[in-house]
Amino acid sequence: MIEIRGKVAYVFGDNINTDIIQPPRYFSLDREKNKIGCFKGVTDPDFPKIEKNDIIAAGKNFGCGSSRETVVYSLIDTGISAVIAESFGRIFFRNCINNGLPALTISNASDITTGDKLYINFDKNKIEINNRNKAFDFLLNEKLKSIIKNGGLLSKLNYEL
Repeated sequence: MIEIRGKVAYVFGDNINTDIIQPPRYFSLDREKNKIGCFKGVTDPDFPKIEKNDIIAAGKNFGCGSSRETVVYSLIDTGISAVIAESFGRIFFRNCINNGLPALTISNASDITTGDKLYINFDKNKIEINNRNKAFDFLLNEKLKSIIKNGGLLSKLNYEL
């Protein structure tokens, strides 16, 4: 059983591209250097400090733009436990799944607000907003849930140099 409990750190609008999530100037294969760039493209002066288990919500087309997998690494390494949106850029969505970061699609993500406390239950495909007694269903097939539960596809690859 996969469960996530966390607060919504920030709610984005539509068409948030990977350069906002992690600007290219912060690209690095060094994971510690890479995470420094997480959300450095956000111009909102009230953008919060991300804490472990925080959740990000957004409108349509979150993660559009480049296919840099380091964008997803920066989210994971910063502490984001899930991303919820009305839709995702295809490559970004696949990069999330491949790295074990839940990317959950719901039709009414705009009903989620910053500060909401969420409980995500993967067995029931349900997101509950505990502080407002609201709930949403998400679609994620069993194969993708299994990949996330096991830490992503990439965690299973072993490379010998």
